[in-house]
Amino acid sequence: MTIPTDKPLAVPAFDYHTHHRRCGHAQGEMANYIEAGIALGLREIGVSDHCPFLFLHGDHPQPGTAMAASELPNYVAQARQLQERFAGRIAVRVGIEADFVPGFEDVYREALAAHPLDYVLGSVHFVNGRHIFDRTRWAPTDAASTSHECAPGPRARNAFSSAVRALGCGGLGDPSGCWGWSG
Repeated sequence: MTIPTDKPLAVPAFDYHTHHRRCGHAQGEMANYIEAGIALGLREIGVSDHCPFLFLHGDHPQPGTAMAASELPNYVAQARQLQERFAGRIAVRVGIEADFVPGFEDVYREALAAHPLDYVLGSVHFVNGRHIFDRTRWAPTDAASTSHECAPGPRARNAFSSAVRALGCGGLGDPSGCWGWSG
């Protein structure tokens, strides 16, 4: 199949799921993504870097996965400045992608309420206390064991599905942000 070069490619009118250097697993600045959105003809773009892991101890407990807690105010302030800078060229929405971790809903609500966000993308990246991209989660818990609480199968899928349902019902964020299940 060939893509016709005489017609522009169809692009969505918006993109609300973007990540930037602060999360540690993306490259570039927020302005780069906004400029790319303008070049693509988007009408709206949202900045939505990964929220700090507020359920873990320390300012930046997992570099390369989410921004440091100390970066959150700077992130929101910079995003609001970019919103003003690009006004009239593209609508910029200020958001964040926040992980749903059962038992920490109030911690996230309180922390995010302190910042002027337009939206929160809800995501589930942790199941039974393990990050879904942690390949060691498939390993048995000890040498005598042949199963693990996060291994592929009904138990892990049920835990993941329960977290997604709780996210959708808990009012923390829109659960369409990142369906991270791989297994």
